[in-house]
Amino acid sequence: MSTPTVPALPAPRRRPIGRALVTATWVGALAGAVIGLVSLLSTQTSSAPAPANPGVARLGEHLTTSFGAMSVDNVVRLVGAPNPMGISDAPGQLPVQIAVTLTNLQKRPLRVTPQMFELPAIASGGVDAGAQREDGSNPTGFTMAPLSAHRFQLRYAVPDAVTLPRMKFHDPGMRRPFVIELGPSKGLGTLNVVDHHFSRNFAG
Repeated sequence: MSTPTVPALPAPRRRPIGRALVTATWVGALAGAVIGLVSLLSTQTSSAPAPANPGVARLGEHLTTSFGAMSVDNVVRLVGAPNPMGISDAPGQLPVQIAVTLTNLQKRPLRVTPQMFELPAIASGGVDAGAQREDGSNPTGFTMAPLSAHRFQLRYAVPDAVTLPRMKFHDPGMRRPFVIELGPSKGLGTLNVVDHHFSRNFAG
C-alpha cells in the first residue's frame, strides 16, 4: 500500500515591495537613533554652565555655578548689643548678616573661602560656618562634601546708606564673578544677637 505524497510548495519569492519596506524600517530606526543622540548631546551642552556671568542677580535667585548652584537668601540687621557678634556698629556702619546657600553637585569636595565673597573695601567681617574669630569671621573658610548643600552666614559692617552694597561671588570655575543686589537698607528684618530671635517682619 502506497502513501500519497503531497507536492512541496514553492518557496515564496521576495518581492521588491517587501524589500523596500524592510529597508525603510531600518532607515527610520537609524534616523531615530541619530536624532536622539543629537538631542542628548544638545541637552548636555545647554546645561553646562556659561563661561561668563552677565547681568545682576537678586536676593533669593538661584544661580548656576561651575560646581552646582548658589543663592543669597536674605539679609538682616544685627541688633541687641554693641558691636553685635563682633561686627562694628559705629556711626556710619550697619552690621548685617547675609544667608548664603551653596550646593556642591560635584563628586569631589568644594573648598569655600572668604575670598569668594566680596563687598566694598570699607566693609569688614567674613564667613561664619562654625568656628570663627571674635569679629565673627572665619579666616580659613571650610570644605563642603561632594553632593551636598550647605547654608551659612556672612557677617559684615557695611556703609549705612539707603541701598546696601552689591556683593560679588567669585566662582573659581568662571571668568567673571556673579553680582548680587542686596536691596535697600530700609525695612530690613532684624536678628537680636542676645536672644537669637528674628523680627516679625523677617521672612527668610
